[in-house]
Amino acid sequence: MQILQDHHRKLMGERLSNLGVNDLCLLENQLEKSLRCIREKKGYIFHQENFQLSEETKLIHEQNLELKNKTTGATCYHPRQSIYEKY
Repeated sequence: MQILQDHHRKLMGERLSNLGVNDLCLLENQLEKSLRCIREKKGYIFHQENFQLSEETKLIHEQNLELKNKTTGATCYHPRQSIYEKY
């Protein structure tokens, strides 16, 4: 348990005074690798959420077109029409 606590303190930047240059370089490399992994995961999640929101937006737009056509009595409905095709 003590080893884990010491390791955690080092990762948090505490009690580094007894570490040599090599140990500090190893710790720095470990932190940089962890940070890269975190950033990659964050980027992946942002990409997935963006894609999901885009799909939800398309669905809502299609539903809005359908409701508009029902209320205006229009018979020509194109559910896959992009919102940008009108403009």
